Amino acid sequence: MTASKTISFSALSAAPEGELLIISLEGDIYAIYLRQKAQQAVVLNEKGESMTFRSLGAAKKALAPLPFSSALLIHTSAYDEMIGQPMKGNNRLTINISLTYEEPS
Repeated sequence: MTASKTISFSALSAAPEGELLIISLEGDIYAIYLRQKAQQAVVLNEKGESMTFRSLGAAKKALAPLPFSSALLIHTSAYDEMIGQPMKGNNRLTINISLTYEEPS
């Protein structure tokens, strides 16, 4: 997934419209994007780096205070490649998830 635009995490609160995307990379890294109309922007942290998380729970915890109630979780399976087979069609899974976060008890 390519995105040439960027937006800071702090600016997400003022994002007029759009959809948050949580992209699963390598199975244990989650990158955050904002999709507005036909363009995607990578979300940057306070250091100006791509905002990534080591778990879906950590991403949801960080995103929960924002004015978005849900996000799209996007995961592309590498199963065919892992077993030495040619890729058969689209291995992308997209799921609408809630951004509600509750601390584990």
